Amino acid sequence: MKKVILFLSVLVILIVLTFGAKSCGSRSSKKVTAGSSIDTFIINAPSNLSATAVSPYQVNLAWLDNSNNEDGFEIERSTDAINYGVLTTTGVDVSSYADFGPFVLYSTYYYRVRAYNTIGDRSAYSNVSYELILPGAWVSASAGEAHSLALTNNGTIWSWGWNLYGQLGLNDYISVTITRPTQIGSAIDWSFIKASSYSSYAIKTRGTLWSWGANEYGQLGVGDTYDRFSPEQVGTESDWVTLAGGGYHVLAIKTSRTLWSWGFNNPGQLGLGDMINRYTPTQVGTDSEWRSVVAGFAYSLAIKSEPFSGTLWTWGVNSYGQLGLGDSNNFRSTPTQVGTESDWLIISAGIAHTIGIKTTGTLWGWGYNGSNGGWTLGLGNADNKDRCTPTQLGTDSNWIGVSAGGDRFDYGFTIARKTDSSLWSWGRNNYGQLGVGDTIVKKEPVQITFPDEMKNAWISITAGSLHSIGLSFYGDLWVWGAMNIAN
Repeated sequence: MKKVILFLSVLVILIVLTFGAKSCGSRSSKKVTAGSSIDTFIINAPSNLSATAVSPYQVNLAWLDNSNNEDGFEIERSTDAINYGVLTTTGVDVSSYADFGPFVLYSTYYYRVRAYNTIGDRSAYSNVSYELILPGAWVSASAGEAHSLALTNNGTIWSWGWNLYGQLGLNDYISVTITRPTQIGSAIDWSFIKASSYSSYAIKTRGTLWSWGANEYGQLGVGDTYDRFSPEQVGTESDWVTLAGGGYHVLAIKTSRTLWSWGFNNPGQLGLGDMINRYTPTQVGTDSEWRSVVAGFAYSLAIKSEPFSGTLWTWGVNSYGQLGLGDSNNFRSTPTQVGTESDWLIISAGIAHTIGIKTTGTLWGWGYNGSNGGWTLGLGNADNKDRCTPTQLGTDSNWIGVSAGGDRFDYGFTIARKTDSSLWSWGRNNYGQLGVGDTIVKKEPVQITFPDEMKNAWISITAGSLHSIGLSFYGDLWVWGAMNIAN
């Protein structure tokens, strides 16, 4: 009898343990998937975790989801591979995440991931993946009207800012603005970028040309006037070298050193001898010695001859003398030489003012000079009259880079770089686009000294409509100016 009682007692205990445990009785013990049932409290660990630093500001994570009963994933990060903290959690079936830091240069970050469900179960951890944050990921940048592009040393393009016409190239028809750099597609073979007013352009390593964004005047060069929300190839040629985008027109040079143009052509900024818009690239003349091109709002400039300097040619609108030909209130519809000098090295154009550097390292400006108080040319207290021919700015002979910007003729400004890698700026400053810590117009070049450690560490600059971008020796991008439209 005692054996029977003992047997029954054990049986009852087993039944209770198997079916009556309250802690598990409240959960759904089975989850049916594809005709089978799987215990929800058994969660397979994710695997194949990878961490990839795509810039000094972003590490991309990806892993393999091996479970079909999780509610999400916990991502943990560590700086010593010992002490981890939860970075974030994701939803169900997510297998990637972008960590935007902030990061410390030359530091290593370790990651691991595990699955979880809402009742408190956790899987084992994935493998640990780590990445060293290094400078130098950004190699170039370009500022447009209200958007920006940046190129990394691994051949990817990133964009941010205003996106009303698809100029960010993200195939995004909804977002008007994107406030942080976002990669365009997955291609890793981009070599050149250019942001114009509301359009964007890029060249791949194999020489093909691509465009996206606003296209009301055919400025994308794809044969019609429809906007594009992601990069589309321009023609089939693979011999494009460089490109310049103006207000609504484009200039480009091929490996043959021939010059091509397309887009809006009133009054003659395409250099084709007429005022007819072009929807596809059209050759400008027959010369094959063009070295560099620049596009202002409605005018164009180019340098030809080689190897490093040459003659300067201009065409298009000239209402403020921005062509440098000695007159104003006129236009040219074909390339016309500026003076007789053959020592021009670099040229940049804004809305209606032009800045150039000669092989002597001297700085020159012409065009609109702020009759409404802009002091665009940086000539100091001399006067604010427009200049119709190149006029030297100061006496320094150590200028090496320049970029002119502005969103209309009387809001022009300029950023320039010297051989010691210091940055200088002048002109309109209503949104802080000069980067000197205030919003006061500057009549002559003033050095950009913020932040202190960057005082003499700049390798390139680009001026947009109301914002500027600088690239440092450390691979960092710095931005300043108008932010109210997320540029």
